[in-house]
Amino acid sequence: SELEWLDLQTDTLVRTIAGESPMFSSDGSTLATSRLRSSGEYQFWNTKSGTLRSTLKLGTGTGSGSTATLSSSGTLFAITTGISDADHAIRLWDVERGSLLGHCRGHKQWIRSVAFSPDGKTLASASDDSSLKLWNVTTQQELLSIQSLGSSFTTLVFSQDGQWLAAGSRG
Repeated sequence: SELEWLDLQTDTLVRTIAGESPMFSSDGSTLATSRLRSSGEYQFWNTKSGTLRSTLKLGTGTGSGSTATLSSSGTLFAITTGISDADHAIRLWDVERGSLLGHCRGHKQWIRSVAFSPDGKTLASASDDSSLKLWNVTTQQELLSIQSLGSSFTTLVFSQDGQWLAAGSRG
């Protein structure tokens, strides 16, 4: 599929991109687009210049039900491999270098949502195992695990100041 990237200030088309599932970093510096079905990759675009910054080749292991997020600055990327992942891990990537920083492991079922704190130091994740976990991004170590009885969270979002985390579930 194709995405149209529009500049709303000038009402012009920046470019047409082959891809899907676009997401912007919250500072607006980076646009990420997925090409998982066709080539197993994510592309990261510089929004000031409209040029391709980097490409992460994730391979065919990332599939249905994968979830991803960009850090506020667009320098870090977290992605799960989807429903069929037996490892139930989150992969952390350095966007600039295109290098894998490590894995956050500890969930026992499908990871439905991931979110970076505004400072990029903490990652939150929610799984079908009814747990919500906070991770140290640098060390990939679990900082906190909260068990929710009877439901799993499907949406996570940090407040802009990083003081609050909202976790929602589909009812």
